[in-house]
Amino acid sequence: MLHNICAEIGAKRNSPQALWLSLRNFAVANCVRSQSGLLRDVEDFCFAIFDCLEPNVSQDVREQRMIHVGALAVSLNLRIVDTGRRLTASDNAFLVKWNVVAGTSMVAMRQPNPEFGSILSVFASFDLELRLVNDPEQVLAIWLYTLYSTIYASAFGTIPAGVLGIASLGVGLVAVEGESYKVSDIGGLTC
Repeated sequence: MLHNICAEIGAKRNSPQALWLSLRNFAVANCVRSQSGLLRDVEDFCFAIFDCLEPNVSQDVREQRMIHVGALAVSLNLRIVDTGRRLTASDNAFLVKWNVVAGTSMVAMRQPNPEFGSILSVFASFDLELRLVNDPEQVLAIWLYTLYSTIYASAFGTIPAGVLGIASLGVGLVAVEGESYKVSDIGGLTC
């Protein structure tokens, strides 16, 4: 799959609209869509961000797409925080490693004349390592949400939903903290 992506980038490097369309079609064709749940909603979020990045669309269309991304982000923030709270050490280790790899790769892609084949080759073991975590579907959902939020922030200079996104993430953190206190209080323990 990585080879096909690199070939598309190489072939359409000088045609941003054709490259975007080709990569979007490739993503749709190779995405195993979840039936429901967090991963399915995160996949919708990722495709919405991808659509925001389409070159040559009017500012009005881009703004409408960004509003849609914001609405998806606000509805996902609480769920992402709650899911993250339940991850195991191996799940979290995977997320740390692959967030660093993705961040490093994004920086490398911004350099003049990047070699996409070598940059993307580091993702060759992603699927195998993902299968080794305790909850691959939830880990993948969180990783994709983080990756696409970072791509969005890099492209537009703000996180999805801007201040509202930050507020909803804060509400998610507070709700999770409040929930953990309530659970511990039930057992007579105090935090």
